[in-house]
Amino acid sequence: MSFRAGIYRTVLAQHKRVQKPAPRSWLHYQFASSSAPSRSSIGSYSASLKAELQNTHVIHRDYPLLTWELTHAKQPHQKPPLDKNDIETMLETLALSGMPEDLSRIEQILSDMSNVYNIPPSPETHTVIIRALIQKRTFQSVKLWLEHMPKKPGGVKPTAGHYHLVLEAGPRFCSFKNMMQLVHEMHQRGCEPTFDTFKLLAQARWLTTTRVSRIPLPSDFAPIFQHMKEIGLPYDTTLADMLQAMYLDKQRIRYAEEIMTLYNETFSDLLSPELLWENEWLLRISAAVKEGGVVGGLKLIPKYREEGGSPSVRTLGAFMQRIMRFEHLCNVRDQLGVTPSRDQWSVLLLRCIKRDNYSEMLDCYDQVRKAGVMPTASAISRLVQSVLASPLSDALDKSLKIFTDFTDSLPDRCDLLERETQRSIADVFAAMLREVTQRSDEHTPIRGLILREADEHRVALHSASAYLTAVSMSSAHSESDAMETYRESKHILDEAGYLTVLDILSRISWSDRMEPQVPNISFYFEVVKDMKAARYSITTTVYLVLLRALRQLASRTSSRIGFLHLRSDTLAATRQTHDLITLDSSITPNTSLWNALLENYRLLGAFPDALRVWDTMYISRVFDRASVNIILTTCREAGGVDMAQQIKTKLERTGFTFDNYNWKAWITCLCDAGRMNDALRYMCTVVKNPDPEMAHIILARLKPDIKPNVMAAIQKHQPKLHDALLQEAQASPSF
Repeated sequence: MSFRAGIYRTVLAQHKRVQKPAPRSWLHYQFASSSAPSRSSIGSYSASLKAELQNTHVIHRDYPLLTWELTHAKQPHQKPPLDKNDIETMLETLALSGMPEDLSRIEQILSDMSNVYNIPPSPETHTVIIRALIQKRTFQSVKLWLEHMPKKPGGVKPTAGHYHLVLEAGPRFCSFKNMMQLVHEMHQRGCEPTFDTFKLLAQARWLTTTRVSRIPLPSDFAPIFQHMKEIGLPYDTTLADMLQAMYLDKQRIRYAEEIMTLYNETFSDLLSPELLWENEWLLRISAAVKEGGVVGGLKLIPKYREEGGSPSVRTLGAFMQRIMRFEHLCNVRDQLGVTPSRDQWSVLLLRCIKRDNYSEMLDCYDQVRKAGVMPTASAISRLVQSVLASPLSDALDKSLKIFTDFTDSLPDRCDLLERETQRSIADVFAAMLREVTQRSDEHTPIRGLILREADEHRVALHSASAYLTAVSMSSAHSESDAMETYRESKHILDEAGYLTVLDILSRISWSDRMEPQVPNISFYFEVVKDMKAARYSITTTVYLVLLRALRQLASRTSSRIGFLHLRSDTLAATRQTHDLITLDSSITPNTSLWNALLENYRLLGAFPDALRVWDTMYISRVFDRASVNIILTTCREAGGVDMAQQIKTKLERTGFTFDNYNWKAWITCLCDAGRMNDALRYMCTVVKNPDPEMAHIILARLKPDIKPNVMAAIQKHQPKLHDALLQEAQASPSF
């Protein structure tokens, strides 16, 4: 739902108690159709429609009569009784319903817009319809609408923006194959794909792959690069740079290198000899950085300059895989004589945020700002959310300062920016709104300021109605009061709005404002029931929202005295949620959902329950490497190393291979059980490429006089690891 529609529905809610016109009989309609049209009947029909623009029954009942009256009026109205907003709200309502008779009525309204209301259909009109069809999550209906748009009344051709809407939402309701085909059809129909189109397609490839619990391989993006080349897009590394940054964010350095190589190879026959030479050098520098760190890469720069090369932002990009701190980037910048790009500064800030050191991330932000750069919307969004989630006493003040700096840098028309940028900007506003809605009434002016800033910069807060409802819910004095607020406003909520309400309802009972209690599960699932009645899909997300809140509560029961008494109730609520997941035939639990449940039981020390979940996951083969680590950690914390051994053996029989992430969990499990020799044996003789972090797990638990013997064993069986440990000891961290 659009921001405009959200506000419009909020206004309607305030007039909810206005008496509705009495139902008209069949005799009345017969009389109306046979008598001369009058201004009073036109006013009556338009008033009835305006009061119920979200009611498909009223639209079908009154819209045809109003249109008939207008077309047969002796004196035409100077101003049509329905304006553009009214018509688009009706179209949105009908498209959300999606029944055949509703789609037929849409066709009629589009025809009447030009002939009767003097408001010809525009691309924006179709945007409203397409957004609503997307919410129905039926790819075929959206595809057919785009295909037949030029033949519909008004003859509006699909724009790149229309296709981008579908590609942006695609991972939620269709396959990547569907989206790839859509881009092919986009080109065939004369709407040429742009770099933004392929960015959205690449993001869809990433999301649809991670949805099945794996990081996409560089080769997964080969069809996208090939299609870009086939339609004549020029060589431009923007998309490859974006994917490289995504891989680096996931610590997949090899993939980050391979994606650049793949992109360059795809366009190699179109590149000049100079550019091919530069690409070869970038690969050499990147390999040197990977092997010998930043120092190793810098050793090649003099030779690069001798052969005629001039360091650029792309050259600096080859060093980003090993640059983790502000001073390091400044050092490389000075030696290369290259000013880092905004994206590179932002990658650095994101790495600081990932380390969860609040003073470091804020200091990095200040330093980047002193360098005259405002980080990207995505980095600012992550920073604001991290600061707000921090235990800092002045977290809100610091976030407000960042928010103010950020909004000062925004253009007047954020709605003209790339879709991904728009979404990140909206996330910043949403994070601030969510935070202040949980605070006392003294922050009401701040809420107003945030909403005014969103309006001024045209930031599309599609769930504005949810935030306005959230303001009232969060200021309630109890869960019951919050539910009363919700019940009064639920008719104005869209899908995102319902999810926001669920998020608030899952946390309000144990907010710092109230005497802590476990969330009322019956209240929570009353909202889920209403969501289903409103024809929104009930997905695993509704359970994830609750489980994440219970996980935070479980964590507090371990760390805060005032929450200790809630531990058994939190476990009971988690078990109840587990039962509901098992009984809900409308969803198919995915790995993320089972992992969340498994992690909750781990935090609550419920070892038997965790094993019950793991058995379900193992039998149904719905688990990933994170699942294995959680259950191994659960066994370790419960002192169940023998059970961990059984789980490991079963996994090996099915062909599951441990990666370093899993081996670290297993070795930690052995170490905590006092089986140091077994841990060392696994690392030295079973693990293929152990890293220094794995060795530190063992070394940190040994007495100083034993360490030399262990290092000798490592040198004998894992010489590369031994060399890495020595280099690490000699060099400064991360550089």
